[in-house]
Amino acid sequence: MIRRTAALAFSQSSDRIKVAILGSGISGCSVASTLVNSPSGNNFDITLYEGGFGVGGRMSTREILDDDGDVAYQFDHGCQSIDPPKTKVFEDEFCRWKERGWIRPWKGKFATIGYNSIDATAASGSEKNQAPIKCETREEERYVGYPRMNSICENLLLQRRTNSDQSSNIEVVTRTQARATHLPSFPEAISDSDRMWQCEQVTREGAKVLGDFDWLIVTDRNSAQDNRFDLREANVKPYIKSANEEITSLKSIAAMVAFDKPLPLSVNGIEIDHDGNRKQMKEKFGTLGWIARDSSKPGRQGNNGEDDSVECWVLHANRREGERLLGLKELKGASLGKIRGKIKETMVEDFIKSIPLLMSMTSSNDGEQDDQQQLVEIPKIIRSMGHRWGAAFPLHIEKNGEMCMYRKMECYVDDGKQFIACGDYFGGYHGSVEGAFLSGRAAANHLIEQVTDGKK
Repeated sequence: MIRRTAALAFSQSSDRIKVAILGSGISGCSVASTLVNSPSGNNFDITLYEGGFGVGGRMSTREILDDDGDVAYQFDHGCQSIDPPKTKVFEDEFCRWKERGWIRPWKGKFATIGYNSIDATAASGSEKNQAPIKCETREEERYVGYPRMNSICENLLLQRRTNSDQSSNIEVVTRTQARATHLPSFPEAISDSDRMWQCEQVTREGAKVLGDFDWLIVTDRNSAQDNRFDLREANVKPYIKSANEEITSLKSIAAMVAFDKPLPLSVNGIEIDHDGNRKQMKEKFGTLGWIARDSSKPGRQGNNGEDDSVECWVLHANRREGERLLGLKELKGASLGKIRGKIKETMVEDFIKSIPLLMSMTSSNDGEQDDQQQLVEIPKIIRSMGHRWGAAFPLHIEKNGEMCMYRKMECYVDDGKQFIACGDYFGGYHGSVEGAFLSGRAAANHLIEQVTDGKK
């Protein structure tokens, strides 16, 4: 059972080990699930602090409610699907998710549009500019969270594999960006306990104490950035220094659009590859790098028998085009609302303009563009939004030919301060659901070892 609150921590047993987890994405939920499902699971009281409206992180699902409070539209605007497992550990977990119905297959036709690599290599100059754009279509089965991508995170927090006498030892505190203070480093901090950490919610009115904890686990690399206050009083300078010097995060932009009728496209997802001839691809597809009919996923609108007329689409930008848009002079120092508005305006316009060409290419027998594109009646747009992911994809930085230390670690540990960092930026599968899950699991297992050894 998960208890959700808006800001306040709950009263827990002083005999159990209190763990604060910053972030409720796959990594944070993997930590919590591994802890409570271990043989020593009843020894932990766990609180996850999440700055967003719900759990999931980049597995989030945007839900738009109608006047009655029911979900009118939903969009998986972050992670689109889960890559096939590469490790035995995650393969076992993946199979468990399938068996329990947490994930289901997203079936249908998918396409990749771009320049044939052989043609692009052979052509040069004006010949390259005249080379045909080609489309490859295929039937695929991808796995997604059911009935939303963030359902995986919710189920990880809810599911208990072992019997417990405790009514609840996991709490999720949403809409709360917590600041962690290492109490021994700041003796002036107000605390009546002998615990190692204190978490506060910082508002315009001041700081509100959320609770004291034995261990702090950070799952978002952004917590170490200078513009965040999460770890300013944590006294974990070695971690902050290495996280900022050895990892960078790539920004990403996305748009969500709902139509009052289905679009006349025969595919559920289209990857638009700008490599080969970026100039022509930009002219034809603008910022677009990925397009998905979100309603075709299991459990979504149009695929659950509830409302087959409304159709929701998610648009992701090509990385370079997304960076170019965010770097526009008009967006320097702009409010988040203005940035999101520009993203929506640009990406939705690019999508609408490209629909005739997308229809022509995905329905063509030879997968080539048709110069005689038919006029298409575009359904009415009934809702659209833009979104900026401030740190969508982690990128390891190699120095002097040496491998980034985070590629070699599953998590970062400072036992002296009872501090652990984990996330999708650790290990060889960084930037993936698998990498995030494995890192969170490793962090939890390290903490369990400390408990087993009699340490707190």
